[in-house]
Amino acid sequence: MGWAYSVDLRERVIGACDLGEMTDEEVAELFQVGEATVHRWKRLKRETGSLVPAPPRGGGMPPRVSPEQCDLVRAMVKEEPDLTIFEAAAEFHRRTGRSVSPAAMGRTLRKLGLTRKTSR
Repeated sequence: MGWAYSVDLRERVIGACDLGEMTDEEVAELFQVGEATVHRWKRLKRETGSLVPAPPRGGGMPPRVSPEQCDLVRAMVKEEPDLTIFEAAAEFHRRTGRSVSPAAMGRTLRKLGLTRKTSR
């Protein structure tokens, strides 16, 4: 997802629209924004009286491995540094009863800065 346009640009675009000398399409072209963006900003100004962008949404899903369980993952890797991600996920499930996907285990290991160098 991209960044929000600055409030300054939003004000200049709406100011140009308010002058009534150009169509929304011409204003969009002049400021190099989409025509739909101009419409959204006009609606935002009309409905809220402000052009400040909404705070970012997000949050998503919480991590499958909680911060409290990260110490367990560290201990597992220290005990058996040759574990593959699949094996680490299975061992985590065995120890906690909570299943995690290999992808979630990989994200956890990366977040913890744990590299696994398997021996041949």
